[in-house]
Amino acid sequence: MTATSLRVTSVIITMTLVLGVATWWLTGSPLGFLGSIVAVMFIVRERELRALILGFSIIFCLCTVLSFVLVNEARDVALSLACLFAIAGCIGLLFSDWTCNGNATGPRLESNAPPRSNSPPSLKSIHPSDRPAAAHAIARAFWTGVPQLMHLRQRQSDGSYLLLETRLKPDYETKVAVDDLDPKIRVDGLSPETSDAVGSEAIRAARIIENLFGNGWANGADGRCIYLPAFAQQTLGLTPEQINSSIDDGDVSWKQLVHPDEYEDIAAKWRRSLQTGELFSAEFHIRRATGIYAWARSAARPTYDGQGHITGWYGTSFDIDVYKKTEEALVARERQLEQLVGALPALIYCALPDGKPVYRSRKLREYLGFALEDLDQPEQSRLQSTIETIIHPDDLATVRERYAHSLATGEPYLMKHRMRRHDGIYRWVETRAEAMRDGDDTIVQWNGICLDIEEQVRANEALRLLQEELARASQAASLAELSASIAHEIGQPLSSILSSSDVCDRWLSATPPNVERARIAIKRVVSSAQSATHVVSRVRALFKHSHDARDHVSLAKVIEEVVIIMTDDASRRGVKLCVEIEEDLPPAYIDSVQIQQVLINLVRNGLEAMDSVEEPRILLVRATTFSEGLQTEVIDSGPGVKTAAQIFEPFFSTKARGMGMGLAICRTIVESHGGRLWVEENAPQGAKFIFTVPSLLN
Repeated sequence: MTATSLRVTSVIITMTLVLGVATWWLTGSPLGFLGSIVAVMFIVRERELRALILGFSIIFCLCTVLSFVLVNEARDVALSLACLFAIAGCIGLLFSDWTCNGNATGPRLESNAPPRSNSPPSLKSIHPSDRPAAAHAIARAFWTGVPQLMHLRQRQSDGSYLLLETRLKPDYETKVAVDDLDPKIRVDGLSPETSDAVGSEAIRAARIIENLFGNGWANGADGRCIYLPAFAQQTLGLTPEQINSSIDDGDVSWKQLVHPDEYEDIAAKWRRSLQTGELFSAEFHIRRATGIYAWARSAARPTYDGQGHITGWYGTSFDIDVYKKTEEALVARERQLEQLVGALPALIYCALPDGKPVYRSRKLREYLGFALEDLDQPEQSRLQSTIETIIHPDDLATVRERYAHSLATGEPYLMKHRMRRHDGIYRWVETRAEAMRDGDDTIVQWNGICLDIEEQVRANEALRLLQEELARASQAASLAELSASIAHEIGQPLSSILSSSDVCDRWLSATPPNVERARIAIKRVVSSAQSATHVVSRVRALFKHSHDARDHVSLAKVIEEVVIIMTDDASRRGVKLCVEIEEDLPPAYIDSVQIQQVLINLVRNGLEAMDSVEEPRILLVRATTFSEGLQTEVIDSGPGVKTAAQIFEPFFSTKARGMGMGLAICRTIVESHGGRLWVEENAPQGAKFIFTVPSLLN
């Protein structure tokens, strides 16, 4: 300890003692000395501190014994002194190596020296000249979570110091890879942290940064390194003199530290800052003492004198290698996910809870032909502008309604509609969207997928047309077979009638007329006519089903099944299919299969009738009760029926390719159930087909 340090220490001790006496005199308690004693503990060395603790213990024991012997005020003073020195002794133990060498918390020091005990070395066992660098390394290890490697002189049991390789670890679990600390390289003979007094303002500023955040450094106005902490020298493996050696070759002082691929850009930026006084900030790879380059972020600003001239630069550098590697890993992961999404045969998108699109896969962007921001307008939301641009006008209202319902309720969205491709062609797609929720069940995002089903729709349409052609061919074949059967069955009775009539005519034309023979011929005519009647009755029996298939059935359920069957056909034709069913509708006594066929025929006729009209295209199926049973109405907004008197007749059709048997069969089925079927005009346009069936109550 120098003479100056001794004088300062003596002054501090004297002042603390004076203040302690004054506090005792003012408060009447010896505890006023506690502050003075603590101040002394901060100053003395470890050996003197241990002597103080031992003395405090002896005085504590003596005062404790006196408190049992003395009485009155003397006893109170003895107790106060016992408390004072007990507290002082405990505080002294906190500063002593006796506790620091125990199971201390915080960052740990581990060396490669043979262990003297099971406990790690303490900071106070480090040589006083190396302690600042070790303290900085400990702070950095705790702050970054990355173990720090240094070569420090540690005190041995015989009092000598040995230069050992020391690893300073944070006192918490970390998953940061520290393989780049090997091989272990040290710097022989660290230089002083400051090279000279030039740029003292920058050095002071750098030291403030170092104390606050760590990793402070300072350069002169010409860019020479004038301040570099010992810890930084250990980490970089270079002293300020070695760093400045690059300036003599016409380069900046950082040349030995910056990666060669990045040096020119960083050097140009640093030279521009030196010339103009601009703030310097850059991210680059910096070489560590191990020879491995790691990401770092450096920033610096100048200091000025009274005339506004730059006197130096002070700055800080942060190790961002872990963050950069994490960022690179995230970018790589995002790229992998993007490629995975791109490999899927689907168009994928994401939206905010309010429906605003925020992501589209590459395939979807190429399919639509524009990016997310291309349709942004100040007076309209991105969602609305996107929907209006890509959705077919005939499907726009339905898409808006269903999508708004899903956004409001959180229910999944599912719809088939036509969507505009980048070439202006509308294609059929199936869109699905599900809400993604957090732990509180709050919607944080909508994830959607869009499948191009144009080929599927076309295939279904072709299949439907083929089925209709097949059905018509089957009907024609059945009708031909039926006609041949009828002709065959009634041909013989008709021939018999014709021949018997001819015989009767001859017998009556004879002279004289043979009435008896004519009567016999007439009887044969009557018999043949009865045979023909029986043949027709048997043919009609083919179309007449047994009542055994009828049961009490929910008419509402039958209507719902028909709606499910006809939904795709209605959507393809751009027709909105609506259902109105009266509450508490009683069951009907019907054959559900036959009534379902009646409804399908009437609904299909209504859909086909609206092919020739513009919007709105609405088909309504309504079921209500009336006095005699249940009444069902199928209402369309087509051109209406102009031949209501003939429309139910067999083989009469208003369709170019119709056979005219559908409505006739429907009327036969309804009448076989005890109901009736008729048609009315619907205001303001369209037709209304109505049929009745008996209910359970009737």
